[in-house]
Amino acid sequence: MVLVLQLTPAGVLVPYLEITQSKRKQTYFLKRKPQKVTEDNYKDLLIPGDMAPNPIEELAVLEEDAYVPILSNPKNHVGWPEVVRKDVKKQVYDLRSLIWQVKGKITGQTLLPMPMGIEEILDQQFNSKLESPKLLQVKNNIEEIVIKWATQINEILNVEFSKFSTNEKEIPVSELVYWNMRLKNMESLYYQLKDPKVRQMDLFLEKMESPYSVYFKNLVKNVTASLLETRDINLYLKPLEMYFNEIENVEFRDIIWKLKLLFHCVCLMWSNSKYYSMERIIALLREISNLLISQAVKHINPSTLFEGDIEDNKAKIAEVIPTLNSYQELFRSYKEKVETYFKSQEPILWTFHEKLVFERIHMFEKRLKEIEVC
Repeated sequence: MVLVLQLTPAGVLVPYLEITQSKRKQTYFLKRKPQKVTEDNYKDLLIPGDMAPNPIEELAVLEEDAYVPILSNPKNHVGWPEVVRKDVKKQVYDLRSLIWQVKGKITGQTLLPMPMGIEEILDQQFNSKLESPKLLQVKNNIEEIVIKWATQINEILNVEFSKFSTNEKEIPVSELVYWNMRLKNMESLYYQLKDPKVRQMDLFLEKMESPYSVYFKNLVKNVTASLLETRDINLYLKPLEMYFNEIENVEFRDIIWKLKLLFHCVCLMWSNSKYYSMERIIALLREISNLLISQAVKHINPSTLFEGDIEDNKAKIAEVIPTLNSYQELFRSYKEKVETYFKSQEPILWTFHEKLVFERIHMFEKRLKEIEVC
């Protein structure tokens, strides 16, 4: 049995008979046995405690500051068989790695757990004993953690927004959010790999002539290259955010002028960004089409389309269809003159078929014409 007490923002103490999700700290009392609690037995019968709003964060601190130092300390292993000592230590570090990975996924950042025995390679006296069997064990631990890091990092490096998003109706704001989160993640990874302890690991692998030394250096290079790429894309995507917001808030009859400004900025981005690929520009233009459709739907208001004044609703549809056509002509116009935006480098033309951008626009337009006829 459990009793959970929570203090609301209004200062009211609310009891629960189960553990509930909360953004505030909670206090709990666990009853060991189904007995009546009295003044004499409450100390033996109840287990008090508190829970933070973020249990993973609290568990990570508990693991790092309590479990790892206590269970990996050789002084606490007196009388233990060698097999048990090694197994307990390995399980503790495996648990720490798992907690770090879960914590990273919750916060949207990739956290790299440190290998078992990292403190020992920072000891100059230990480093000088090249014949030590303990040194080989530390080498194996580092190589194992490098493999884990590679799996984590490559999973992030290989994700594109077009693969990350499975929603065909995605609008540009989602891509801005994605690249902003990716930038924070890549910067976090970069600074973790530049940590003095990690640098020492790199030197240690090189000194031990480990086959993973070159692999580890390449991993760092890949993260650095991906960080430069993400920074470049964020730099040129950021100015578009203002136009996306304006399109979402402008009157539909004025939307085409905002789209014209947006296309101008998209062409500027395309001509200046070093890393924005053809696949990415197609995805962005498709998202702009989705944004136009979402604004058209708001303007028409399908929930009242067959209610109220029919002529009024037909007038709205008649207003949307020309706007869709103007948008397509606007795209074709900028597609033809995109090469003029390249000043000092070889122009890269939009050679893709417009169907990749307008597929949903055409379907939406066809549906509107069918409704208009009805």
